[in-house]
Amino acid sequence: MTTNDNTLKTLGFIYQAYIALIKCFEMDEKDKVVIENLGDVTLISAKGISQQLEVKHHLDATSISDRSDEIWNTVWNWYSNFDKYKDIEEFVLYTTAGISTTSVFQEWSTQDINQKYEMFKNIGAEFRDN
Repeated sequence: MTTNDNTLKTLGFIYQAYIALIKCFEMDEKDKVVIENLGDVTLISAKGISQQLEVKHHLDATSISDRSDEIWNTVWNWYSNFDKYKDIEEFVLYTTAGISTTSVFQEWSTQDINQKYEMFKNIGAEFRDN
């Protein structure tokens, strides 16, 4: 890659627009899809569930682990902007990366809110124990 090669950034914007388009197809009447306002992509629902989506694209095959910056920077951004997200019910990380086979996040979609909280807490506890 040359120093003026903008391929990665361009692919990231294309992937972000792709995710926004998917959300447009899922919209109900009077819903809105906004790009780069509250985050990468936001679905503002008139009657249903509003979502804030962070979108990450990788050119090469990538696997993220429990301590991946991709996950924790996203969580930090959501936490530090909490006041802006008062009407958002769901937060989603869209990524082209896979999840490491040893990651606790492999089970994420099957966990309830308390189990998810415990996952986050335990990752921090493991770090302190080392």
